[in-house]
Amino acid sequence: MLKKLVFSTSAITITLLSGTIANAQNFDGVYSGSWDGTKTAMSCDLDYQGSDGGPNVIYQQQYFGVESYCDLKNPTSIRGIDGILYDAECSEEGSTSTSRMLLIRSFDQVFMHHHGSMRELFVCS
Repeated sequence: MLKKLVFSTSAITITLLSGTIANAQNFDGVYSGSWDGTKTAMSCDLDYQGSDGGPNVIYQQQYFGVESYCDLKNPTSIRGIDGILYDAECSEEGSTSTSRMLLIRSFDQVFMHHHGSMRELFVCS
């Protein structure tokens, strides 16, 4: 009986952790660096990542923007919305900060709310 209880508890824990990890990583991708979603020669080219007009990248709970980098921690699912709220520990142009970042998936883009503003990130294909 005790073995069955331990196995059941372990299986539930693994299932819950797997679900959290899958949700936390579902925004992984390369996104156009242009503000209006147009795809230029450099907006989706990883050679220009980190430069003005270069792509934004989300990979394994890390966000890479123009001269910025954020570790996305403590993912919290938003009930009824395909979105995740993160604690963002960022380094931008030599200074560090902690803030909140909300990512919400929509058809062919991701909406990012960070530092009081909303931005559309368009998926590079």
